[in-house]
Amino acid sequence: MVSWNCRGYPWRRGPGLGSIAEGKDIIALMETHEHEGCRIPEFEGYNKVSVWNELTKSGKGHGGVTILVRKECEKFIKIEKKDPNNQYIWMKVVDGESTIWIAACYFAPYGSKVYKKRCLNREDPYEALKIDMTKYGATGKIILLGDFNARTSNNQALCFSKEERQNSNPLWLEEEEKQRWKRVSQDSKGGVSFFGANLLGFCCLHDLIICNGINTLPRSGAFTCHTYNGQSVVDYVIGSQSIIPKIIEVEIGGCPLELKSDHSPIYIKLGMENDTQSRTSSQPDKRRDLQHKILLTCENQDIFKNMLEKQLEEIKSIGSPSKNQNFINSS
Repeated sequence: MVSWNCRGYPWRRGPGLGSIAEGKDIIALMETHEHEGCRIPEFEGYNKVSVWNELTKSGKGHGGVTILVRKECEKFIKIEKKDPNNQYIWMKVVDGESTIWIAACYFAPYGSKVYKKRCLNREDPYEALKIDMTKYGATGKIILLGDFNARTSNNQALCFSKEERQNSNPLWLEEEEKQRWKRVSQDSKGGVSFFGANLLGFCCLHDLIICNGINTLPRSGAFTCHTYNGQSVVDYVIGSQSIIPKIIEVEIGGCPLELKSDHSPIYIKLGMENDTQSRTSSQPDKRRDLQHKILLTCENQDIFKNMLEKQLEEIKSIGSPSKNQNFINSS
């Protein structure tokens, strides 16, 4: 899947997502600038769901989140909830017998007028997400994607066990020996912003790991935002501790000029049980098909023996000789 703050591109400046969307099962777009008079178009092969905002006084769109899910995956990827304040969308992903909850998020910067206009608490920007986390965190693994407009430098949330939590305050610590998931970020000199401190505290409260820059994901530590006055990391992949082993790769993509966004796409690859099951179900068991064909077409023992002689080499080339011999003897 891919997570990208597209800054209104491409429907505002021309259709198409290009290589960013190629081969992706989930495409999460933030800051879409979508509004009633300028909707994101349909993309062939994908189901689409969006949240957007009213136009500003200057007639411009702002904020917004869109999720595109490949239709082939709709059996195990469902849209669960749209945030009433249009800041995020939750997805439910069925992974074998377990559930993964994924939220695609966009939170406006601290100085945005949207907080006053919607009566949102800029001092606690992730307040609504905390409420949802109590529900979804209790029933599955969590992944949060998107633009949090938060700078965290190299800091990581400290996740406590239940025993530790009883005797500790929910704080992130900078001492290396106390960090469970050390981060190395290109934004190490950027300091921790007010929203960054909020994000770290939020992650600590819900035992979430910031994946950007951790050692096991070596391509995840680059800058994600590139503006005229500098670069920063404000776009994140965040996950519960239990989901980290399933995250095979997080890669900060390039920021091509033709995309006309000052944010880099983030590519995420998960190891899903559904992938294995779908590949297995789509490939027929050649040996079993051949064995059944022999049994169903043989009317007597002589025909059976003649057919065996002709098919034995093919059977051996498909499966284990000893296993095939056991099948023949038992028949």
